[in-house]
Amino acid sequence: SYSAAMLDPYADRLDEGIKGTPLIPPDDLIDLVTRLDALGFQIHFHSIGDAATHYSLDALEVARKQNGLRDSRHHLSHIMAWDPTDFDRMADLDAIANFQALWASKGTHYDEITYVRMGEERSKYLYPINSLHKLGVNLAFGSDWYVTSANPLLAIEVAVTRLEPDGNPSDPLLPAEAIDLTTAIRAATLGSAYGNFLNEETGSIEVGKLADLIVIDTNLFDIPTSDLSKARVMLTLFGGEVVFGSLDDVDD
Repeated sequence: SYSAAMLDPYADRLDEGIKGTPLIPPDDLIDLVTRLDALGFQIHFHSIGDAATHYSLDALEVARKQNGLRDSRHHLSHIMAWDPTDFDRMADLDAIANFQALWASKGTHYDEITYVRMGEERSKYLYPINSLHKLGVNLAFGSDWYVTSANPLLAIEVAVTRLEPDGNPSDPLLPAEAIDLTTAIRAATLGSAYGNFLNEETGSIEVGKLADLIVIDTNLFDIPTSDLSKARVMLTLFGGEVVFGSLDDVDD
């Protein structure tokens, strides 16, 4: 639909200069974000195009200069396309990268749509999870359900392999942007809890935290990465209460 706001025109619409339109004009976004930040709000940006991300970071930069540093945990969600000069800004502003990692593969329409519209150069910076991780950016994984599956194991597998869970197509999307399994699990658990100011209550199995956890039928670190999403949930606890499965089905 050419709706994602890009810094430069879409590669297949160069003659028309079509580059999408931000839902909020950049100057208005700066004003809005600065006022919300001053009031103590946590801001969640929906950003697909590189311009949307760039303008969001511009707004956070101005807000920090005017309001000062605080534990804001503002986060940018989706963040598909990037101007690589914004990687360091993301880290400097301590913004959370809220990826829908399930999307970080070539998928069905990559060759026909994504690559054609992004072009060769911009296609080098799609879902740069590892690049941001190496810069120390806090990662969180969300599902964007019901648009796509809420199953975190699917997202974790794609984050580690950069491949569709069904293995088709067989070539990964920017394999250098794959992350290790430990990092992917952390993003889907403690990283997401941190993004919601809940990391002291949940997100990891620690004494004093809520027993929000699942038990699965295999050790994810002992199986091929291509099988991560095949693991079966046997038990789910929420706040220490069994909400799926039975304790009788779980070995000691």
